[in-house]
Amino acid sequence: MDDVTRREFLGAGLGSAAVPRLLRRKEWVPAYIQLGETALAERAAALRKIYAACRLCPRCCGVDRLRGRKGVCGGAARAKISSAHPHFGEERPLVGRGGSGTIFFSNCNLRCVFCQNWEIAHEGR
Repeated sequence: MDDVTRREFLGAGLGSAAVPRLLRRKEWVPAYIQLGETALAERAAALRKIYAACRLCPRCCGVDRLRGRKGVCGGAARAKISSAHPHFGEERPLVGRGGSGTIFFSNCNLRCVFCQNWEIAHEGR
C-alpha cells in the first residue's frame, strides 16, 4: 500500500477506465527538476533574445539590456533585489515553520500611482 498514491486510492472506485495510469512515488519527478534537466537552457536563450530588444513589459521600450542600456523601468540585464527574507504574515499551512519567503525586486516597470512599495520598487535601491 505504500506505493499507491492518494489519487490512485481515491480513484480506485471509479474503475480503471476513468483513471489513467498514474506514476508511482518512485517514478515521480518534481516539475522544477524536470525544468532544470530540459527547458532551463532554452528559456535562458529566449530571455537573452528578449533582452536584446526588451519586451518584458507592456511598455516594450526596446532597449538593449544586454549592452547595459536601461529602459523605462531602469533595470539592466541582471535583476536587482531590494530585499529577501522569511515572511510569516500568512496562514500556517502556507508559511510552515520557516516562513514562505519574500523577495522584493527593484526597478518595477508598472509605475503604479498608489504603489505601497514605491521606494523599493521604483528607486532602484
